[in-house]
Amino acid sequence: NADGTIRIVNGAPVINRTTSNWRKVDYEVRPPAGTNYLKMVFPTSGANDWTPQIRSVAFSSGIVVATPTAVPTSAATATATPTQIATATPTATPIATSTSAATATPTPTPTAGVPLFQTDNLNDFSGMFARSAGLNFLIDKPVNFAGDVSRLSRNQNTPEWAVWRLDGLRVFTATTYFWPGATQGDFVLYTSPDNVTYTPITPLINNLGGNWRKMEYVLNNLPAGTNYVKLEFPTLGAQNWTTQVGSVSYGK
Repeated sequence: NADGTIRIVNGAPVINRTTSNWRKVDYEVRPPAGTNYLKMVFPTSGANDWTPQIRSVAFSSGIVVATPTAVPTSAATATATPTQIATATPTATPIATSTSAATATPTPTPTAGVPLFQTDNLNDFSGMFARSAGLNFLIDKPVNFAGDVSRLSRNQNTPEWAVWRLDGLRVFTATTYFWPGATQGDFVLYTSPDNVTYTPITPLINNLGGNWRKMEYVLNNLPAGTNYVKLEFPTLGAQNWTTQVGSVSYGK
């Protein structure tokens, strides 16, 4: 496509390219049911052995109970979700404590055959199960955010949160950014089996550096029966935009 995104169906990887000094390229594969191993082979063209490098690999496992429908073997054109800044007033009511339930209108219940690993690039609110009222998206200066053109942020300096749902959640990763002068504490994560009782959980936090500090919040081996994860923004500091969320990935 004109934006540099390549999408190929029927087993081949989805390749997402990000323009920067070193081009960042994400390869996403959804193998067929029964797959137990995945091998990645380095390209051999070119004179230098160090020119392709791998930063990280994320994968998950589970059982697919639905028979996939057939898809064409030709390349499919990806339709990009337009970037936007939210201006409408959301209908959800903020959660005051960790035991409160999210009150926003839920997305449809996941059914058999739902992908075992999902990524919400936070171009809009459609990937969330519920959220508080004071959230919006920032699209400025993607060069400071590894090329990310849409990040979740607060539009006021108040406690804000978002919830993602998948039945049988086992892993969850939130990629966030902190302004260099930020004095905020960390994001807080909660899990819930029923969207009624939310329990705080301690994530693994990876500081990946950068002008805006890139921080990954990682949850692995979540308790059996976990169906919801809530991410709560830190509230210390005078500015609402100094902490932002670039993307969220989660799976079984």
